[in-house]
Amino acid sequence: MAFFGALPATKESFMEAFRTAGCCSVLPGGIAEMFMVEEDRDRIYFKKRFGYIKVALESGVDIVPVFHFGNAQILRVIGKSGILAYMSRKLKMSIMLPYGRWGLPIPFRQPILSVVGAPIKVKKTLNPSRELVREYQKKIEESFREMYIKHRHKNGWADRELSIE
Repeated sequence: MAFFGALPATKESFMEAFRTAGCCSVLPGGIAEMFMVEEDRDRIYFKKRFGYIKVALESGVDIVPVFHFGNAQILRVIGKSGILAYMSRKLKMSIMLPYGRWGLPIPFRQPILSVVGAPIKVKKTLNPSRELVREYQKKIEESFREMYIKHRHKNGWADRELSIE
């Protein structure tokens, strides 16, 4: 993944990104979320992800939620079974097979709408408590829900649901 500019989701990687670029983008769902793709609703694997919030608090870096509408529709997946999800997590790489147009890993034509939420201001806190981390997680979740409800109609998804798990 380093070839694509991706870094491991570690505290050290975040700190290096803050030092060199001043920010970083985090996809908290990771491999687990890859196996949650569904055609009739959007799902975010989020409620068990705390590390990036703790690092943001320790660094005093604001959190800016971003949601990409249509992202889950550009490829379908073969191999969403529980055993493959388990093995992917253990290997720290996805072992499912994505496909798109013509059965190839060429994305389906799907408009992508990226929505950037308001920055969630973070006060630098060394050794943040679990309660403080959860408080920020709730703010981020609320932001995702607000963005989703406000903008889902732009992709023709007025009735499409968002599941935050």
